[in-house]
Amino acid sequence: MPSQFDNTYHNIYRKPTFDDDANKRMWQVSREADEVLEVAPAPIPTQEMEREYLDFLQEDFKSDPWVTYRFRKYTANPKRIPWKNTRQLKRQYQYTFCVNWAVGSLLFWPIAAMVGRRMKVTRGGVPVVPLNRWVHDFPHPEPGRTSRITFRYYSFAATVLAGYCFAR
Repeated sequence: MPSQFDNTYHNIYRKPTFDDDANKRMWQVSREADEVLEVAPAPIPTQEMEREYLDFLQEDFKSDPWVTYRFRKYTANPKRIPWKNTRQLKRQYQYTFCVNWAVGSLLFWPIAAMVGRRMKVTRGGVPVVPLNRWVHDFPHPEPGRTSRITFRYYSFAATVLAGYCFAR
């Protein structure tokens, strides 16, 4: 770093003074890095470049969805292509995740059926019975209804949970 700072109007044209060669070298490296990382202005487009861009945009508009909740993101602007790419990657990830979830659920189904079968009876081996309030107008006298509903609930819950863990 320079040992003194000049904050006058002619600061740009002065030569800095350094304490030693290491400080001078560090200042030069940081200045070079600033100049290298400076954003170069875009070239002025020619008429041919504009025609190519409009042709590209016309073809690209054909692949846009007709109905979307973020329709302004698909307008012609500099963020259009990154938005479409991000959206495509997100949809691809969601599709892959759902397929893996379904595969994991199907692979776990035999074990989930065992879980559902086990939950049809209590610890003592007695079949489960409905413990809800008695609705006298609409009774459900079917004897296997509660055990069937319990089996479905626990087996499907186990497949969904195991499929989600498999997909993650």
